[in-house]
Amino acid sequence: MQLSVWVDTITHLDLMEDVEHLISSVSTSLSSGGSFCLSFRDYTQTELTGTSRFIPVRSDESRIHTCFLEYNSTIIHVHDLLHTRESEGWALSTSAYNKLRIAPQFLKGIAHDNRLKLISETTIRGMNYYAFQKHSNN
Repeated sequence: MQLSVWVDTITHLDLMEDVEHLISSVSTSLSSGGSFCLSFRDYTQTELTGTSRFIPVRSDESRIHTCFLEYNSTIIHVHDLLHTRESEGWALSTSAYNKLRIAPQFLKGIAHDNRLKLISETTIRGMNYYAFQKHSNN
């Protein structure tokens, strides 16, 4: 059986058209019965506001990773703040990137249009997990 897996990657594409192209390409490359799995957070439902847009991601005794979210209609602009303990104190490094706001129904519709049948769907701590299987040519 052929299997393709994408974990929280699809939201890093630039445009919704790129999502459509990816799903179409995956469907074309899978043989009948092949599977495609992916996961992503649904950022289309609730927009965080005020200080709730600061998200503690991970921390230990030597690192503190926080992100800050800015919303617009089709993307979230994510700012990463990483504090790292060094011998002379804490050092800050920053980065920023965009994530698409993909609605699950949009993704499932595109998959269906490309002969990918949804065979499993679950959400764990805000992360949506999907498994699709390519329909036979018959």
